[in-house]
Amino acid sequence: MRLPRIVLLLAACGALAACGTQNASSQQQTAQADPPSATNTSQQGVPTGRLPTDVQPLAYNIDFTMDPDKAYFTAHEVLTVDLKQPTDTIWFHSQNIDIKSIKLALANGKTLNLRFRQVNDDGVAKLSLPKTVQPQKARIVIDFKNPYSPGLLGAYKVKDDGNNYIFTQFEAIAARRAFPSFDEPAFKTPYTYSFTVPKDDKVVANTPVESKTDAGNGMIKWQFMTTKPLPTYLVAWAVGPLDIVQGPSIPANDLRDHPVPVYGVTVKGKGDQIQYAIDHAGEIVQAEEKYYGIGYPWKKLSLIAVPDFSAGAMENAGAITFRDVLLLMDPKTAPTWQKRAYWSVAAHELGHMWTGDLVTVPWWNDIWLNEAFATWMEQKIMVELHPDWNPKMDILNTRQGAMHADSLVSARAIRQPIKNTGDIKNAFDGITYSKGAAVISMFENYVGADKFRAGMHNYLEENAYGSANLDDFLNAISKAAGKNIGPAFKTFLNQPGLPMVEATLKMDNGKPTVHLVQSRYLPVGSSGNREGEHWDIPVCMRYPVDGHATQQCYMLTQHSADVTLNGDKLPAWFMPNTEGVGYYQWSLGNTGYAELTKSLDQLTPVGQMSLAGSIEAAFDAGKIDTIQAMKALAPLAHSKNEPVAEEPMSLLKFAHEWLVTGKDKDALEAYARKLYGQYKVAGDFKKGGAPDDANQREFEAEVAKFLADTARDRQVRQAADDAAARLLGLGNNGKPDLTAVASDFVPVALTVAVQDEGKPVFDALDQVYRNAQNPMVRGVALGAMASATDPQLAARVRAMSLDPNVVRQNEVLLIWRDQISQPETREATWQWFKKNFKRAVARVSADHMGRLPMIAEAFCSDKKAEEVKSFLAPRLAKYPATHRAMRQAMEAAHLCAARRKAQSPSAEKFFSQQ
Repeated sequence: MRLPRIVLLLAACGALAACGTQNASSQQQTAQADPPSATNTSQQGVPTGRLPTDVQPLAYNIDFTMDPDKAYFTAHEVLTVDLKQPTDTIWFHSQNIDIKSIKLALANGKTLNLRFRQVNDDGVAKLSLPKTVQPQKARIVIDFKNPYSPGLLGAYKVKDDGNNYIFTQFEAIAARRAFPSFDEPAFKTPYTYSFTVPKDDKVVANTPVESKTDAGNGMIKWQFMTTKPLPTYLVAWAVGPLDIVQGPSIPANDLRDHPVPVYGVTVKGKGDQIQYAIDHAGEIVQAEEKYYGIGYPWKKLSLIAVPDFSAGAMENAGAITFRDVLLLMDPKTAPTWQKRAYWSVAAHELGHMWTGDLVTVPWWNDIWLNEAFATWMEQKIMVELHPDWNPKMDILNTRQGAMHADSLVSARAIRQPIKNTGDIKNAFDGITYSKGAAVISMFENYVGADKFRAGMHNYLEENAYGSANLDDFLNAISKAAGKNIGPAFKTFLNQPGLPMVEATLKMDNGKPTVHLVQSRYLPVGSSGNREGEHWDIPVCMRYPVDGHATQQCYMLTQHSADVTLNGDKLPAWFMPNTEGVGYYQWSLGNTGYAELTKSLDQLTPVGQMSLAGSIEAAFDAGKIDTIQAMKALAPLAHSKNEPVAEEPMSLLKFAHEWLVTGKDKDALEAYARKLYGQYKVAGDFKKGGAPDDANQREFEAEVAKFLADTARDRQVRQAADDAAARLLGLGNNGKPDLTAVASDFVPVALTVAVQDEGKPVFDALDQVYRNAQNPMVRGVALGAMASATDPQLAARVRAMSLDPNVVRQNEVLLIWRDQISQPETREATWQWFKKNFKRAVARVSADHMGRLPMIAEAFCSDKKAEEVKSFLAPRLAKYPATHRAMRQAMEAAHLCAARRKAQSPSAEKFFSQQ
């Protein structure tokens, strides 16, 4: 499942790194000792972790009768099982399903009535047999009636333009909400299913349609081909008056002797908006087939656009579901970010067709083998197929985001023991996705790309249509590499935390030498122990020798080491993390940063980004002050590479909100205008159509946003206001023209205008939002309204979030996030949230409940964080996934407050002198 973090409309559902309670060394020991077959039970004998393995599912055959206009569906299910030993009890999963009849058909033809009982809220169910049954293959025969799930998990209902639809989201443990099952990833079986639905509805599932027959009473039975072995969480279907558009098939090749049909699936009337997505899906599939050396494993590919969806996308085998904004677009007018988001997320989900679907982890402690690898593959595909979009910069940004989360003492390990459902939900976070991908890339670089690729091919081929764990993967890579990488790899998997490598240049016996010291990176104010952890770190360094840059790598296995460099004198500059590929933070001290900054033209753009990340990390750790940080970062604003030129913005934004006040804030705004005034962006609000240079246009939009928000540039804000008037038809002619402004500048224009012009703009946006047929237009309109600062308009958009007839469930968090992030509306939003807590929580999907503690981070205050905790902690106690999230949010808030205290004096001094 893709955790969205790229695009504006998905930002509200970004990853929240989970929190831990043990110290690092005990976490490492626990993670290493966690057996892959562990089964935990309560004092009453109820499984709280994995189910017992004495009963194994072999196949599902389910006939569903499903009408989206009704409140429930019915089904007849035959679940073939293997009873491995004498038993009088079968444990499986069924959550809030109305079981009408349940029996056990034995191999000898006899049938036993079973007694069914759901024993806990997690959907663990007990089947009691009237007598002990000997080992054999048998069939559990079930008739059930099931209401559609509330929220966005299980089989749930969505209404769009007056029509009802049924979509599914089963990862991680929501299949048990839709049908009785052994709802764990290790239980991979084939599925045979049919759907009897109203004749005007259509059905899409994992496999191609085998037949359609008249079922009478205005119903049609859709029979689907039997699937390859799948875990429950990868089963999927969609029902309703769908548009199904056939795209270009993926032709047969040396790895696959048959073409793969490609389909786009949308709600009624939007099929024409999915053409771009289905036209390009084949390119991604073919690139991933080529890398893995294994053909696409499934019989067809459907890309399904879902209007209300909790995740960004979900890798159901052959039937991938996406939030609709990722698939539906007009390529002539779509902003660059939307196209980039499609390619990135599609590459991620299609990568899962191999890592996750073809080979599945046996238990959730190894979910990184799914998600980290899909993220890593997504990054490879973007570099290969779209180098024009600066994907290497995106990769480094993602890696640095993981580093920020990993700097918390409460950060969890990539590979964490899973003991309850809360642990499962917490495993889907930035540590799993982004840190996992970064560690994979680091060891791929260390092993060598060709050897790593060979190991990946062998890992997948040896475990195809089955399950595999950490040791299976490490053994395959080590065998291909010709050396055991397991011990070094595990130092990054089984303990939390971010390594710091401090590099000091010196002459030693007439030879240029670098002294490397490793420790744990910790921000200022942290309670962690810098010397408590150890990693085996592949350190790759870049420096000039005789005027030419060279690279040298060293495996740092001890606390410190002296490494002799090439050449006969100290290099003019030195970078300890070439291209930022290593998952470690690095430090050179003040002089080293100054020398690197002077030698920017000697560094690649990615190297410049890595330098900026190191400077910001040193600032966060209190190793350098605001004066030193700004002097080091400011030259980057003039870089010809757009992502590098954006780097000083983050420190200026933080200083503007938290470090300076009064005249010093005015001085900061003037400094920001001067630093970025070289980019004449006000005129860009008058440009329409597609950009000649997408990267440049996107960068200029980011500069415009910065100048409008942080620098308070009056000229830019006026240009934005004028552009919004043209967009919304608020000028003389009164006719809206949504193409009057280049698409990348539309969000900036509308947001600024809502704040400057107030109610007329808000009212016009409200109409656009409610009438929008394009999800991008809808999302941009809502995002602008969510940025309202006028008290009455802010109250109005918050009230909208409580109305399910107006705001979709997957849009709620966007409103709250924007409102709580603005200084003008932060406190009012918090007071509103407390007053409306019960209604607000009812609007949050169950798998997003762990986002709520992030409110504490918005205040950057010890006192306020404690206030948030005292209110939320007891009210969220019944949601296991929020416990770790609360600890992390509190730590992040306290660290922010410590950074404010440490850096405010130097910030006031620096900006007062500008």
